[in-house]
Amino acid sequence: MSVTLQQLFTEKFRPKDLNQLIAPERIKNELNKGLVQNLLLYGSAGTGKTSTLFILSKPHTTLYINASSERGIDTLRDKIGKFCSSISLEGGREKLKCVILDEIDGATAEFFNAFKASMEKYSNVARFIASCNYIQKVPEAIQSRFNCISYDAINTEEENFLIEEYKKRTALILNAAKITYTPEILDKFVRNDFPDMRSILNKLQSFHLQGIKELNAKNFNINFDFEDLYKL
Repeated sequence: MSVTLQQLFTEKFRPKDLNQLIAPERIKNELNKGLVQNLLLYGSAGTGKTSTLFILSKPHTTLYINASSERGIDTLRDKIGKFCSSISLEGGREKLKCVILDEIDGATAEFFNAFKASMEKYSNVARFIASCNYIQKVPEAIQSRFNCISYDAINTEEENFLIEEYKKRTALILNAAKITYTPEILDKFVRNDFPDMRSILNKLQSFHLQGIKELNAKNFNINFDFEDLYKL
């Protein structure tokens, strides 16, 4: 694994398939079924929800919507409606489409009300996959139309599994960046930001840009800042 300055670590180390995704077996078992139903992934920031959406959508013609910024009813009519109404063929047969709705908890009440009808109207031609941090902001009538999967650990066994997997991934990056560490400090570093892997990667990027060669108690709380981004 080579480490370069030319790419954000959050993108360089984004999982490209389900094998690379750090997630409990409970989640992997659901995802391995593919897009047999609409999926809503929810949980803490930086746990791999958006990465999963991109992985699942790969085999399909896909429309990406950030529902927190494109949150009005016009998005349904002008983008989703037109996308789902056009035909996508593969081998002469109509191919299932995929609509990604990232950060769906930021959508408006007007959007949610109209979205119910869109999901039913296009159920034969498209699957809707969504993510959010706060599922309580998504109306129950919308939740009921998805298979909702929590990306947060649901018990101690899952939490311990995830922490160990985070430590393995972090150690690989530290080794590639030639940054030394002890098992004890690695454990503290991961637990400090767990379960936010994005935050961990941003800090590792900051270490790399600053030329830090040792992970220790004095520096593991350094944050990735705008000066680091400017350098990149």
